[in-house]
Amino acid sequence: YVGVRYITEDLLKKLVGTISLEYVTTLNLTLAKPGGKFKYIENLEKLKRLENLNLSKNNIEKIDRLSHLTRLKELNISDNCLTRIENLQPLTNLQVLDLSHNKIKTIPSWLPTKLIQLRSFNVAENNIADMTEFVKFRDSIHLTTLKVSGNPFTDISTYRLFLLYHLRTVEWLDGCEVSEDERTSSQQRFGQGIYVLNKILL
Repeated sequence: YVGVRYITEDLLKKLVGTISLEYVTTLNLTLAKPGGKFKYIENLEKLKRLENLNLSKNNIEKIDRLSHLTRLKELNISDNCLTRIENLQPLTNLQVLDLSHNKIKTIPSWLPTKLIQLRSFNVAENNIADMTEFVKFRDSIHLTTLKVSGNPFTDISTYRLFLLYHLRTVEWLDGCEVSEDERTSSQQRFGQGIYVLNKILL
């Protein structure tokens, strides 16, 4: 395709400056400059020890072909064309996931149960309209940093209190540290069990 670049083995070797890809732990495939960008995730099979992968600022439409990267701890696919979160189940060591600035609408129910080591999750600037999507993380024990700003549901003035009530381990929400007063307010606002999801009074 015109304007599309491809992730080839020769390109990878050129980027990392080594003939062997087996011992590479960090790979940056960000393409911020104008011109051709990557549309497909491919040819990463030999990066068995990869721990940090940056694919931001491309035109990737689907998360795919990452299942073999079982040592991956940080994954950045921000500023792409994603509409779904998929095919990440095998990445059980993932700790940092950045999917901001995409077109994602929902959080799959498997995400908090499969990515049990996740401590930082960024889905800011997406198309998530229902804040109850994040209730799926209520049993997560490692999630401490969450970014959701720029999604439609953040127009609701009480969205922070709602999320903090359900996500007790979150310490940083949208770049702001969670205070004890805010945590108390979330309990007072939503701890009575008398509210209707998605119809919260402003």
